[in-house]
Formats: sequence, C-alpha cells, structure tokens
Amino acid sequence: MLLLGALFALFVVGFWLYCLIDVALTPSDECPRLPKAAWVAVVAGTFVIGAVTWLAVRRPAQPTVASLAPGPEETTAPPSGGPEDHRADPPQASASGRQLRPA
Repeated sequence: MLLLGALFALFVVGFWLYCLIDVALTPSDECPRLPKAAWVAVVAGTFVIGAVTWLAVRRPAQPTVASLAPGPEETTAPPSGGPEDHRADPPQASASGRQLRPA
C-alpha cells in the first residue's frame, strides 16, 4: 500500500512539474486569459488544481485538421470538361537532350 501511495505521489508531482514547465516555455502571446506570470503563479501556487486548469484552457500545440482545410479563396476551379483539359502532359526531355516517350 505504501508503494502504491509513493507511485501516486510521484505521478502527481511529475504531472505538476510537466504543467509548470509547459507554462514557463509557452510564449507570452499564447497564454490564454491571463498573463504568463499569473499562469506560473496559479500552477505553482495551487499545485494540481492549477495544473489541471492549465491543461484545460491552453491552446493545442498542433493545428487541427479543420484549420488546415483550404478556405474558399484557396480552392481551384474545376476544368471546363473539354477534351483539351484531359490530355496527358507533353513528353519531357531527358538530361541528354533526347525526347522521352510517354509511358
């Protein structure tokens, strides 16, 4: 039982240190709702409650799939549908200058 309590305490301290370091390394302009110094004080002062709060309100580190989708200005118009739009690319020249046949 003592070992289980020690492991739980080690986990909680590790979680708290992770959140404290995460707050400290986060740029000031990415800290939501409070200044960075206030977040450091909240996480350091309230221990686990502050760490859980930081994880709940911080921005995700990576962009989401929805933010990577092209907007209306980035889409391209579909081809007109004529036979000239569906032709294969012209043959390319090789490094030796000879024309390559299409595959």
